[in-house]
Amino acid sequence: MSLARRKRGLTQMDMAEKACTSIATYQRIEKGDGTVAFATVCRVLMILDRLESFDSVLSPLEDRVAQP
Repeated sequence: MSLARRKRGLTQMDMAEKACTSIATYQRIEKGDGTVAFATVCRVLMILDRLESFDSVLSPLEDRVAQP
């Protein structure tokens, strides 16, 4: 996410403000902290126009284990 943010000319503070979260929480997202609320991560992805990144993860058609 850091690269996507920087390519858009946004600072970590910009992202935190846009995502309605603290800078500390945003920094945890960039570090890959898995304890950040899912909704917060989704807001960040939406701001970066990367929300479709979850499409393949959440799609039942992409779940190899559940396939017949």
